[in-house]
Amino acid sequence: MFRLKLLWVGKTKETFLQEGIQQYQKKLRPYLRLSIEEVPASQHRKSGNKDSIREETQKILQKADSAEQTIFLDEKGKGLSSEEFASFLEQQMNSGISSMTFVIGGAYGFQQDLLPGSAKKIRLSEMTLNHQMVRILFLEQLYRAFTIIRGESYHH
Repeated sequence: MFRLKLLWVGKTKETFLQEGIQQYQKKLRPYLRLSIEEVPASQHRKSGNKDSIREETQKILQKADSAEQTIFLDEKGKGLSSEEFASFLEQQMNSGISSMTFVIGGAYGFQQDLLPGSAKKIRLSEMTLNHQMVRILFLEQLYRAFTIIRGESYHH
C-alpha cells in the first residue's frame, strides 16, 4: 500500500480542525498508509521572523527523508487542479514510488534558500490560506485525488 507522510509545523490548535483532520485520516485509510508528524514551531520574534523561519525549515529538512520524494506546499509552487493533482499522484505511484512526503510550513512559510534546488513545490490556491487550515484542505484534496484515481463518485 502507498505510504504518505505529512510533515507540518506546530500543533493544530482549533478543535474543529483537529476533528476534520481525524475524519479525513479515516477516509484515507482504504487508499494509503498516512502518517502525520508535527515539527515544533519556533517562537517568532517581533524584531523579525527570519531566524524562526530558518529554524523551522531546518527542522523540517532534518525530518524529511532525502531518499523519498518530498513535495513542499508553498505559495510559490505550481498550481494544480484536483484532476492534475490526482494524475500527478498516479504517475508517481505507477513509476514505482512507494512513499512520498508532503510538507506544510508554518505561518511564515519556508526559508527558500535552504530548500534543495530540485525541491518540488505546489500551491493549493492563489489566495493566502491559514497554515493550520491548509492541513485539512490538503487532506481533503488527497482524498479527492484518490477517489478520482479509482473512478469513484466523490469528485463531480
